[in-house]
Amino acid sequence: MSVEFEARGDIAILRLKGEFYGGSETDELDAKIKELQDSGNRKLVLNLSNAVYMTTLPIASIIKAHINYTKRGAQVRLCGVREKVHQVFVICRLVLIFGDDYQQTEEEAIASLKALSGQTA
Repeated sequence: MSVEFEARGDIAILRLKGEFYGGSETDELDAKIKELQDSGNRKLVLNLSNAVYMTTLPIASIIKAHINYTKRGAQVRLCGVREKVHQVFVICRLVLIFGDDYQQTEEEAIASLKALSGQTA
């Protein structure tokens, strides 16, 4: 279980790997998101393609990040959402919160954020 960070220009990418039950792995996710928010980051990609399992606590962390970024006029994109995690989002109607902020791949998510500022992918 880990949260891997990469910066591509002004875009922060967090790659979640393993199972997220709401323990230290979720604390790591929360800490990294807070660090990015505190630094003024305005573009965040959350890559869930290697997140095998997620309980409600890490999902709540993702929702809080999305709400915080949106309130600041910033953007979050989710990508690589596995079917089981996506089903939880649908059942809990969380898809309404994220709207069109889903992309299949990390590169699509990055391109989506770059398009907002007129940058080329």
